[in-house]
Amino acid sequence: MAAVVATVITAGDQVLLIRESIPGHPWYVPAGRVEYGESLADAARRECWEEAGVAVTLTGVLGLTHQWRGRGPWVRVVFAGTADPRAPLKSVPDRQSHSAAWVDRSAVRLLRVRSPDLFAMLALADSPPAPLSILGPDSGLAQPRLRRRA
Repeated sequence: MAAVVATVITAGDQVLLIRESIPGHPWYVPAGRVEYGESLADAARRECWEEAGVAVTLTGVLGLTHQWRGRGPWVRVVFAGTADPRAPLKSVPDRQSHSAAWVDRSAVRLLRVRSPDLFAMLALADSPPAPLSILGPDSGLAQPRLRRRA
């Protein structure tokens, strides 16, 4: 089963979005696959760093999505997070993302986005998130990393 994470990072009326490194550079929230041995929360933090260049503080879980895609089940966990809006953002394009920017939430609908599910994730952020502990003991607190067996 594939597991992916997405993080809606807010500061006041703004949301942190990334421009993806794919043709057209559409906007989206930091998101990506969970790597082997990585907790869901650690994956969310890593994706925020790689794609936006920010250290995020996860504040809760906004939602879970389960679908059948390709070869099997796919699960996405959407986190809520905060980051310092004064911190420098990623500005050098690479394979992870093109750039990042704080965008007024009211202006997001004017942007070219990767998928309309971005709007659904932003709507989830209008309600209080569930606590990280809803994910169980691997809620992103300090956990030992598992190593792949040889």
